[in-house]
Amino acid sequence: MLLNSINTGLKKMFLFSHILDLLKKVGSSLYGWLLAVLGSVGTFFATEKYCFYVVLTAIMLDALFGTIVSIYKKRGFALSKLGRVTTFKILSYGASLVIVFMIEKLAHDTGFIGIKVAAGWAAACEFWSMSLLFL
Repeated sequence: MLLNSINTGLKKMFLFSHILDLLKKVGSSLYGWLLAVLGSVGTFFATEKYCFYVVLTAIMLDALFGTIVSIYKKRGFALSKLGRVTTFKILSYGASLVIVFMIEKLAHDTGFIGIKVAAGWAAACEFWSMSLLFL
């Protein structure tokens, strides 16, 4: 009986030391730290990731339709301007959504209504922008 408990204890210690060795390997490289940070951020935002996806999709659709309209109507295409505007939209909408999400996390709101409303308004702005391209 005592021998079984010692073997179980040694197995647990071996498992714990194996996990520590893996953590040391991950922590010793930049790639490991990057994966750890991405995993942490991903799990933090996993509950409301679809709000971010909707806004990102709306921005990309606006950029796509903006490209199509500029090629069709103006017979030209300004890629650098589109890249700057799209990057600015992603950063500004993304920062706004992250701030609203963080406030809801701090308030321990489990419904996350604020992020859904903010994402809805951001997507509506992008769809409005997309519709103005056709007028």
